[in-house]
Amino acid sequence: MIARRMGIASGLLALAACNQGTPVDMANPPHTRAGAWVETGTLHGQTRAPFTFCDPGRPIFPAKDASCSQWQAVRLGDGSLDFNAVCTDGAATIHLHRRIVGDLASGFTDDITSTMDAPNEPKNALTAHSVLRFQGPCQPGMKPITPAAG
Repeated sequence: MIARRMGIASGLLALAACNQGTPVDMANPPHTRAGAWVETGTLHGQTRAPFTFCDPGRPIFPAKDASCSQWQAVRLGDGSLDFNAVCTDGAATIHLHRRIVGDLASGFTDDITSTMDAPNEPKNALTAHSVLRFQGPCQPGMKPITPAAG
């Protein structure tokens, strides 16, 4: 009976470890493929117009902001990326969760949920769903996007 319980406990621990994923090296995160991409999706459930942009092949996660106490990503068993951050802005605390599914070289989805808690203010939440598809080389004269400053 003890051996059986030890086996079950060992199996559960292994399963828990699988669910947590493999940590992503945040100093060298995965990059998108350089070229033209089209993005469609929703913001707060409202459809956004398609947006085409020239991507230089940037890191999928920006550099950690100094205001963040948590900034980590894991690659799950299915290949998806799961990112979590906790940051502060004055008295407000921001919780960010991203789930990226697919191939950063050809097409992927990016789901974002962000909540902000601040004293004496209602909880503020943001949800976004983006579908990104690689289109090929950037067209002549197409300016590359630049990552937002942290």
